[in-house]
Amino acid sequence: MVVVEERVKTKMGFVSHQLQDGVKLWVWPTPKFKNVSIKIVLHRHLADNTAASALLPFVNARGTEQWGTTREIALRMADLYGTRHGSDVMKIGEQQLITTEVLTVNPKYVSEPGLLAAALSMAAQLAFYPRMERGQFIDEYLDQEKALMRQRIAAVINDKRGYAHQRFNEAMYATEAASRYKYGTIEELEVVTSSSLTEHWQRVRGTAPINVFVVGDIQADEVVDLLLPLLPPRTGTTESIPPAVVKSTVAEVKEVIEHQPINQAILLLGYRTGITVADPLYFAALVANGILGGFPHSKLFVNVREKASLAYYASSNLNTTKGTLVATAGIDPQNYRRAVEIITDQVASLQGGEITEAELSATKKGLINQLKSAGDSAGLVIDRTVAGIVRGKILSIDEMVRGIESVTKDEAVAAAQRFLLDTVYCLTNQEGREKGENINPQ
Repeated sequence: MVVVEERVKTKMGFVSHQLQDGVKLWVWPTPKFKNVSIKIVLHRHLADNTAASALLPFVNARGTEQWGTTREIALRMADLYGTRHGSDVMKIGEQQLITTEVLTVNPKYVSEPGLLAAALSMAAQLAFYPRMERGQFIDEYLDQEKALMRQRIAAVINDKRGYAHQRFNEAMYATEAASRYKYGTIEELEVVTSSSLTEHWQRVRGTAPINVFVVGDIQADEVVDLLLPLLPPRTGTTESIPPAVVKSTVAEVKEVIEHQPINQAILLLGYRTGITVADPLYFAALVANGILGGFPHSKLFVNVREKASLAYYASSNLNTTKGTLVATAGIDPQNYRRAVEIITDQVASLQGGEITEAELSATKKGLINQLKSAGDSAGLVIDRTVAGIVRGKILSIDEMVRGIESVTKDEAVAAAQRFLLDTVYCLTNQEGREKGENINPQ
């Protein structure tokens, strides 16, 4: 195999190596952490066999070619000074990310010269080399993981906030892949067989874009040399995942009221902004969102929760992958009408330029503190970089800090003026329906 290696020093501290077509290694050599963090990410489009892709990291972790059972894997981890591992899927925008993580002690703290090599080998085994019989996934492992996945999907309804957010996504992004739950649906899960999952896995492993992250007190060249022999061969052209759908206009505001026997209603208002990381108003949008609902000093917290006493919690979150903003609050069901009114009033006040110097200054300081504290966690640094890869632009913490510091009041207002109400969703009870029906959020 001929490997073309591309070395790029990024502003995040990572050294990037293009190891194969579609396979990139990101190494951050740093003495900052006592552990070495390894994360392998396979990128998928969220609408492409969602449930089957969601099963893969869990079935793969049941046994590998080298360590065939979970017990053997656990014993091997114990031998490696208590090395830990985890497998799951993430959702960013309209991508489903199959992840495998391994956390091991800094090799310099132990007398095991091959610890880094062993940890990388274990990560590769878990991510790329599942145990199979007669060339297929083992039925017993698959059946057990399907049962567990069925429980995960069904359990969403027991987490009322998580359930409300998923139902809100289905309403706001009805025609977009972002509407999908990261684990897919039970209906999709039921039709997965050992044969179909094996066929899907072969395509995923051979063609999915792959990013491998290694952070710790190690040498980049050493990681390259150790990792290259562990990679599976590419069996096809790397799949191109389309960018997330971003909309900046709204034809009609959607209102969805769902009823369950709950005491606290959950309200979500979704706004289209059209602002992504590539937009000149990106940093201004971060600041505008912070002023609206990012901190205890923000408009939603102060006016909805504190002054009006309408909410148990109130905040907002900006999604710059999708170009959207979501304001959310936990309210008494009978307060639905008033809560929608006061939240939209706060957005309108922001759009009208009602920003004090204290709000602007406190928001910038809060955002910068969040960014700097994120640099103290290897996992958060990796996840920020993964998000940057998905969004198509990786910004360093220093770049983010400078961008936020430079935002003016007028720029924050200009960003807020692009917040267009798209969807109002409320999970409430019968009382909420009786007292809040026929709401026109406009």
